[in-house]
Amino acid sequence: MRGWTLILSAIFAVSLGVVFYSAYQIGSGEIEIQRGIEVWDQTQRDPESFSKAKAAAPVNTHLVGKIIFPTIDKQFPIVRGITDEDLKEGVGYDPATPAPGSNGNSVLAGHRDGVFRKLGQLRNGDEIVVETSEGTFRYQMVSHIIVSQHEEHAVKPSQDAILTLITCYPFSYIGNAPNRYIITAKLIQSPDRSLVQEASRIALK
Repeated sequence: MRGWTLILSAIFAVSLGVVFYSAYQIGSGEIEIQRGIEVWDQTQRDPESFSKAKAAAPVNTHLVGKIIFPTIDKQFPIVRGITDEDLKEGVGYDPATPAPGSNGNSVLAGHRDGVFRKLGQLRNGDEIVVETSEGTFRYQMVSHIIVSQHEEHAVKPSQDAILTLITCYPFSYIGNAPNRYIITAKLIQSPDRSLVQEASRIALK
């Protein structure tokens, strides 16, 4: 009986350690993300001080913008790259795809237990705002799909200016999630209105 007690105590201690470690990871990640937002906002207020702001937050050396979800009242920094290390700092931009606001399919990725944990609350018609050094781009969600992690053609190239958001699914899955949750949004407003007009012209063909 004493042996079982020791085993159960050990299991409880390990489980408690995992919980505290996870909480620590989430907390430290949120600090980095908030710092990234502050750095980006500083660049918008005073572009000349960008280098100084980045020096104050060296983890955001690949900071390229900010994404805002008005419907769920969330905003996150966008960093260049989609590795695990990149995604600890915010939403990752896949540099192999067109830059947000450009014609084509711009791809952003995020962790389901991090920046994209509430992605499932978005609905068709919701607005998604992306800020970059080129200006502010407004998108409107048009669809979402759930596919296997092994699906290779879920994200397709496009002539239109669209935005694709990707995260793992199910959101509450413990371990390596087997699926991917993918949102597609169309560009509806841009500093360069010709981009939107061109996208509309192509869509009407």
